[in-house]
This record gives sequence, structure tokens and C-alpha cells, in this order.
Amino acid sequence: MIYKISYDDCDASYVGQTKRQLKRICEYITDINNITDINKISKSSTIISYHRLKFNHNFKWDNVEIVDIEPAYKRLISEMVHIKKQKYGINKQNETNLLPKMYSNMIHSLSAS
Repeated sequence: MIYKISYDDCDASYVGQTKRQLKRICEYITDINNITDINKISKSSTIISYHRLKFNHNFKWDNVEIVDIEPAYKRLISEMVHIKKQKYGINKQNETNLLPKMYSNMIHSLSAS
């Protein structure tokens, strides 16, 4: 499934994909709760933890949006499209490096979500 996490107090969002229901969300919350100092964020910490600590923004944990449900072989493509469609995405964009450039214009012409 492809999911989107928005914030309570800013327009940024994060899109991710998982094969495990939404248990992944609990991992984000645990990561954030275990880090008290932005200077102590490890390489294994998520961009969500970084954004939360740097800007002190709160996530809408109770309102995580499922934006697509795809089998494994389509899930990565769907995730890339939804990352590119975000207006203020905080994804590192590494996930979209494999998306052919010819699709970028088409994706950007879609309304931002």
C-alpha cells in the first residue's frame, strides 16, 4: 500500500509504501519518541523524525491516508508517482530516481495532492 502522512501545522507531507499494513507508522512514532536532540539523529532515523525535530511540526497520525493499494511489482511505481505529485513533499526523492524523465512532465501536470 502507498500511504501519505500530513502535518497538523504545515503543508508538507510524506509518501511511503509498505507491504505490512500500517504498522510502519508505529515505527515512525517510536523513532521520533527515541530522539530528543536533532544533533543526535542517526543515519537510520527517518526523514519524518528529522522534519519533526527540526521544525517541531506535528503529524496527523490519526489521519494517515491510503492513496493506493498495489501488488509488490507495481507498488514502487505508484509510490514514485505519489511522491512526485506532492506539493510540499519531504521525501528525500531517492525513490524517484528510477522514474524515467519522460514521465515527470506528465506527473507534474496532474494536480498536486
